Amino acid sequence: MPPTAQRLAGLMDARLRTAWWALAGALDELGPGYACTPETLATVMIAKREAVVAAVEVVGLAMDLAGGGSYFRRSPLERAYRDVRAGTFHPLTPEATLLYAGKLTLGDPGTAE
Repeated sequence: MPPTAQRLAGLMDARLRTAWWALAGALDELGPGYACTPETLATVMIAKREAVVAAVEVVGLAMDLAGGGSYFRRSPLERAYRDVRAGTFHPLTPEATLLYAGKLTLGDPGTAE
C-alpha cells in the first residue's frame, strides 16, 4: 500500500475513533437515568454532530482512495456518501447544533431554530 493510502487509512481510523469516543462519552455523561432537558439534547446533538462530520470526512477520503468509480450507483461508497450527507440535515445541521449549544452555554433557555 502506498504511503499516501496508508496515511489516509490512518486518518480515517483516527476520525472514526474520535467519533466513537464522542458518542461513548456523551452516553457516559448522560448516565442511565437522564432527564430530557435542553442540556441533555445539547450533549446528544454535539456527539451526533461529531459522528456525522467524521462520517462525511471518512467517506470522502474512502472515495478519494477508490477513485471515480465510487460515484456510480453500483458502488457501496456512493450509497454511503448519500447516507452520511443526509445526517448533516436532520434533525439539526452541524452549525445549528453549535448555535444551540452556544446559547445554552451563555444562559439562553436553548430553543432550537
